[in-house]
Amino acid sequence: MNEQVAPLPREVSVAVIGAGTMGSGIALVAATAGHSVLIYDGAPGAAEAGCKRQRADLERLVTRGKLTAAECQDRLTRLQPVESLSALAGAGLVIEAIVENLDIKVDVLRKVEELTTPKTILATNTSSLSVTALSSRMDRPGRVVGMHFFNPAPSLPLVEVVSGRLTERPVAETIFATAKAWGKTPVHCASSPGFIVNRVARPFYGEALRLISERAASPATLDAVLRETGGFRMGPFALMDLIGHDVNFAVTRSVYEGMAQDPRYRPSLVQEELVNARLLGRKSGRGFYDYAKDAPQTLPADYAPGPTPAEIVVEGDLGPAAALVGLARDAGIAVIVRKGAGLIRLTTQFWRSPTAGPQLSGQFRTGRRPFCSTSRWTMRRPPVWRSHDPTKLMTPRSRKRPAFSRRSARRFRSSTMPQALS
Repeated sequence: MNEQVAPLPREVSVAVIGAGTMGSGIALVAATAGHSVLIYDGAPGAAEAGCKRQRADLERLVTRGKLTAAECQDRLTRLQPVESLSALAGAGLVIEAIVENLDIKVDVLRKVEELTTPKTILATNTSSLSVTALSSRMDRPGRVVGMHFFNPAPSLPLVEVVSGRLTERPVAETIFATAKAWGKTPVHCASSPGFIVNRVARPFYGEALRLISERAASPATLDAVLRETGGFRMGPFALMDLIGHDVNFAVTRSVYEGMAQDPRYRPSLVQEELVNARLLGRKSGRGFYDYAKDAPQTLPADYAPGPTPAEIVVEGDLGPAAALVGLARDAGIAVIVRKGAGLIRLTTQFWRSPTAGPQLSGQFRTGRRPFCSTSRWTMRRPPVWRSHDPTKLMTPRSRKRPAFSRRSARRFRSSTMPQALS
C-alpha cells in the first residue's frame, strides 16, 4: 500500500514551526529534497539564526569535500525565514517542532489550521505526546499526523509516522511516502507513550542516570564504556546533552505518566536538577559536559589492570558471553570446561600461591580443592564460636561439651588466630 501513495510533489511548499536544532534540521531535509521551505519561530530572530546554523553546517560539508558549493547554495536558497504565522498560509505540509507541551502545540496548530486550506497536512514532531489527544482538539483531526524525526535530523534516517485514532489513513501514507522520498527510513506506529524509539530508549537513559546517582562511575566513564564496549556511537550522557535535557526530561515524564507511573520509567531527580538550573546541554553550553571553548576536556577514569587469571573455569552455556572463552585461550589463559549454571570462575596467580594466606584458599567458590592443601585450615573444620570466652568453643553438634580442652583451646587461639585476622 505504501508504494501506491505518491509523496508530496516538490512544488508543494513545506513550513516548519520552531527554528531550534530539530526544526532547522527538518527544514534542511525538506529543502535538500527540493521543496521551498518556510521557517517560523515565535522568538524574534530565531528563524534567521536557524538558517545561519544550517548554512554553517553545509559550509563544513563543502570544506570536507562532501558537498559542492553549488549544491550548498541551492539548498540555502530554498530556506526562507518568515516573521509571522500568516506567511505559512500557502504551505501544503506544516511540521511543528516546538516545546514538548500539549497545550502549546494545540494552540499553535489551531492558529495554523485557521490559516491553511482543508487539504493541508498538519504534522507534529512530538517525541512522546499523544497524537490522538492533540488531533482531537482540532477542527480537522483527520489531517493531523505525527512525523517524528531524530536529532540530528539531516543525518539520522529514521522517521516515525505516528497515527492517532482520528488520523486518516491516506494522510499517514502520504507522510510515509514523503519521508521515503526525502531519503529517510519511515516506519508506521500507533500513538502510544513514547511511540517506538523513545519507549525503548527510556532504560538506556534511566539506568545511566541511576548509576551516577549511586556514584557508580562518572558520566564520561559510563559514556566511554558504552561507546568502546557496547558499540554505541554516543553514550547516554553525551546524547542527552545533544538532545537537550528539557526535551529528554519532558519525554521521560510523558512516558512515565502515559504508562500509569510505571516505576521503570520514573524521571530522574538528577536530570530534573539540570533542567531547573537551565543546564540543558549543548544548546545552553553546559550539561553533563562543559562546552565552553576554554573548558578542560572531561576524560573517563582509567584504572590499572588487575591480576592476570591463571585459568578460568567455564560452567555451562555462557550464551552471548561465549566469545570470551576464545579470547581467554588467545591470551594464553587455561580454560577448564564443565557443567554448570552458565558462568565463569577466575583463579589468579596470587590465589595459587601457598603463601597467599589460608583465608583465601576457600574464599572463592571455584569448585576445586584449595591449593594450600597442607594448611591446618583445609584439614579440619574450624569450630563455631559460641562465646567470647575461648574455653567455651563448641562443636556444631553439641552445645553442652567443649570441643577442646582448655589447653587445646589456648593452643588453637595462639597459633591460628593471628593468621585468620591478618
